[in-house]
Amino acid sequence: MHLKTLKPIRMSPGKTSLKRRHLARDGQWSNQRGLSTIEVIAALLLFSVALLPIVQVQLNAQRGAVIVSEIEATTQLERQALNFLESVNFAQQPEGQFSFGDGQIRWQAVPIREDAELIRNLDRISLFRVQVEMLVGDRVVSTRVLHAVGWRPAFAQ
Repeated sequence: MHLKTLKPIRMSPGKTSLKRRHLARDGQWSNQRGLSTIEVIAALLLFSVALLPIVQVQLNAQRGAVIVSEIEATTQLERQALNFLESVNFAQQPEGQFSFGDGQIRWQAVPIREDAELIRNLDRISLFRVQVEMLVGDRVVSTRVLHAVGWRPAFAQ
């Protein structure tokens, strides 16, 4: 068996070729088109390694979307709770609960400052510290402490 020298494949200008010359089993030189299995495996490996950061970014974006959705739901519940609590007279109803939608609020009011008389002794007011819990199902999603005024009519003492 003797080795032939490799001759460059003549091509027209601007064209490339995937032809490879190799020594076949029978000792003859042959031309082959395409890629070897090792080259395909190496290309797939490089592609998968390059794809990993993209997958991580996608997973982080999905987690972030879930968190944002939960925060929006909690914020909406808090707004509804605060709107409702504006109408509550804590002197007459120091604790209670109210349900709306899929949420629920519970509150407990404790007087901070005792009754103060208003002009002409018409009403008596007190300042309350109100502990408010916002729940979705059985899970407490938010807890707030606020100060609010409660009143009692002077004739209801």
